[in-house]
Amino acid sequence: MVLIHSVKYAGFLRLIQIIILIYSVIYLLIYEKGYQKQSTAIVSSVSLK
Repeated sequence: MVLIHSVKYAGFLRLIQIIILIYSVIYLLIYEKGYQKQSTAIVSSVSLK
């Protein structure tokens, strides 16, 4: 566990975490529609007896 004695520094770190979370939700999921991306690679399998 990390103990931070500076309230300003702890608030700054929390703000950075919130900015990263908002970025990932808005840009990656909504703007880029990352949840809809599908792989275009052809997948095949061969089994031998």
